[in-house]
Amino acid sequence: DHVRRTRGPNLTAPSPNKGMGGRRGLVQEHGINRPSPTARHPHKETGRRLIPRYAHPEMSDIFSPQTRYELWLKVELEVCDGWADIGEIPRSALASLARARVDLDRIARLEERVGHDVVAFLDSIAEAVGEDARYLHRGLTSSDILDTALALQLVRASDLLLNDVDRLSSVVRRRAIEERDTLMAGR
Repeated sequence: DHVRRTRGPNLTAPSPNKGMGGRRGLVQEHGINRPSPTARHPHKETGRRLIPRYAHPEMSDIFSPQTRYELWLKVELEVCDGWADIGEIPRSALASLARARVDLDRIARLEERVGHDVVAFLDSIAEAVGEDARYLHRGLTSSDILDTALALQLVRASDLLLNDVDRLSSVVRRRAIEERDTLMAGR
């Protein structure tokens, strides 16, 4: 049988071996790992990885914090839909969950407190959705959400790159045909 877990608001801080634990950014305080004042948060880091003037606007959007959290929500909702299909959660909860929206500022404030991006995300959704939020993250790990959302981002990014390659190929072909009779110096 599988393990079922429910998540709700005000989840505990990460353990030393999970999430950000055991890595940079945490300090021990009364036996609990807390984010250090200098800890950098993933949602803030993403925007710093690429200089905006060199960034493809659509690619930047694909990897923006807003899109990442929206994909996390999409993954959570798809899993809930699957649970409802097999009768593990009430289908009536899906309408409430579908009204959930990503609030970047609230997630950032919660992450400052709990030191874990997924916990902050789930808490922010739980605040907005209420009691039905207990069905979110059921049977999932943080990695399930992160990895699946990243895969969706990579598919979108790949599609964007392939479209750009197709356009470039078309332009190069057209220019080659236009210039086929142009004399060129060669060695």
